Amino acid sequence: MRYERGEGSTGRPGADHSGIASGLTPSITTGIVSSMSDTDKVRENRLRRAAHRQGLMLAKSRRRDPRASDYGTYMLVDAQTNTLTAWGLPPGYGMSLDDVEDALRGEQSDLKGLV
Repeated sequence: MRYERGEGSTGRPGADHSGIASGLTPSITTGIVSSMSDTDKVRENRLRRAAHRQGLMLAKSRRRDPRASDYGTYMLVDAQTNTLTAWGLPPGYGMSLDDVEDALRGEQSDLKGLV
């Protein structure tokens, strides 16, 4: 039998793999982390755009251990010089979304790096 397009990757008739992703949960297929709500993700993206307009980058900690002190936290980095602008913990990160929003508005807080 000759391989024809549309027969699936095995080249066998009837080997239709178009429904493979249908068994996956929506959080896997959309790339949204299950521990983060949709509203938090939208807020993070909004703050990311606001930081970009001010010449900053919003960086999120890549820690995967929920018990780590900087898990799920953020820091603001100057996009031109790659220097920290605002952070909450000594290694960087440590800011919540509320802290990020305050820093972008220019409100004083106890975060390091804010002038």
